[in-house]
Amino acid sequence: MQRTLNQVDDLEIKYRPNFVGLHNLAQHMIHLKESSEAVLRTVESLRAQHDVMNSVVDQGKTDSGTIAARATTKSLLAHRYSLFQSTNLRINSLEKRMQNIINLV
Repeated sequence: MQRTLNQVDDLEIKYRPNFVGLHNLAQHMIHLKESSEAVLRTVESLRAQHDVMNSVVDQGKTDSGTIAARATTKSLLAHRYSLFQSTNLRINSLEKRMQNIINLV
């Protein structure tokens, strides 16, 4: 079966790259990457500050409630950090996919 010129034109219109959409996606990816990296640095700073505070402040307090609270806070900060690390890895992967799409166009 041979395609007519109208069918070929319809396919070209249907699969025409949306450059404005690609530009908007690329712009959003940049913002996501910047935000993710900023959050990672903030959580990293919070973890470091928490460690400093644990070593300096209230060294005399060793009751089980204080120890548990400090351990829980440390664990929660580490968990949040790992969540944002995985988000950042996904953003990097998306950025590479986006670059592949742009290269194909």
